[in-house]
Formats: sequence, C-alpha cells, structure tokens
Amino acid sequence: MALSGRERQRERASASGGTRCAAHNRGSAARSTQHAAREMQWVTAAQAGSAAAAEALLARCEPMVRAVAGDFRIPGAEIGDLRQIARLGVLEAIRDFDPQRGCSFLRFAGVCARRQLLAAAETERQVRRRALNEAIALFPDDPLLQEFEPELSPDAIPLPLLRARPHLTPLEFAVAAGWCEGRSYAEMARDLGQSRKSIDNAWSRAKSKMRRLPIWD
Repeated sequence: MALSGRERQRERASASGGTRCAAHNRGSAARSTQHAAREMQWVTAAQAGSAAAAEALLARCEPMVRAVAGDFRIPGAEIGDLRQIARLGVLEAIRDFDPQRGCSFLRFAGVCARRQLLAAAETERQVRRRALNEAIALFPDDPLLQEFEPELSPDAIPLPLLRARPHLTPLEFAVAAGWCEGRSYAEMARDLGQSRKSIDNAWSRAKSKMRRLPIWD
C-alpha cells in the first residue's frame, strides 16, 4: 500500500528524530567518560601529592558539597561550617578512593561528605547531652528539675545556657530550657507546677544573669 505524502514526511521526521536522539545519547556518554577519565587523572595526581589536582577535585565536588550540607542541621553550626565539614569528606574521599570498587569518584565523595556531617552531628549531640547531664547533676535532689529533665532535649538547648547552669536556680534553668525548645508560658506553668507570672519572672531573671556571664564564646 502506497504511503501518502504526509505519511512519508512523518516517517522521515521520525527517523531523523531517532537519529538525533541516538547521536545525543552517544555524545552524553562520551562526555561522561571524559569527565570520569579526567577525575581519575586528578585523583591519581592528588593522591601523589598534587595540591592543584586536589583543588580541581574540590571545585568539581562543590555543587555536591552545597547540596549535601543543605540537608543537615547541627545546633550552633552555620551553613559555611557545614560546607567545610563536607569538604573534609571530599578530602577523605581523595585519600581513600579506589577505582577497583566500581564506584565513581563523585558518588564516593558524596558518601564521605555525608559521613563526615553525620559524625559531626553525633559528636555535637554527645557534647550537649553530657553538658545537660552535668547541669542537672548540680542539683541532684531538686524535684523540679528531676521531674522536668526527661522532657529536655540537648539538641534544643544552646551551649551558653548549659554553661550558665551553675549560676541559675533550678526554676530559672528549666524555664530558659523550655523557652529554647519553643514552649509557651502556659505549657511550662503546667509542667512545672508554677503560675505563669512565676514563669515570666524566672525567665527575666535568667536572661539578666546570662547577659552578665562569660558564656558567649
């Protein structure tokens, strides 16, 4: 059966489009291979001590570093700090990368960057938990804090407040910690068995004391 003119045009256009798509795919594959080869050259040179190659790899990984760091939140750490931690992971990847493992360098660097950030977050959590436990231990027999302590999250309490703990009364510390966790006066009054006025006064005293203490480094 003979094809109409319009059908022949569609057939030719389809064949031409398929050819262009195949050519595009071949070009993309070639570029990926070139990038991988260049990365491997840089890795080999960096592992041999080339600072320039290490800098080139850091620049290559910078978009990944920014994306990975943006997924993390560590109390007290700014985004620049998180990115620097992730860059340490890239340097670790440069040192340890082995192409025989069947993984691209960029993927391996991403794993190392996340591992560094997870380790930093865990270390910070342990520091805060230890500081909180030490702060609570200063008043081991205080029923107010012993009842309220299980509700406190070390991740939500800034280190300056933990450092100020020896200078605060149990109520002042509990109210300041509750405020850092976003609790309302009504919630703290209920949990601590105090009036809202007592909560407000304790928070005012805590703020006044903390302004005068050398805790803000």
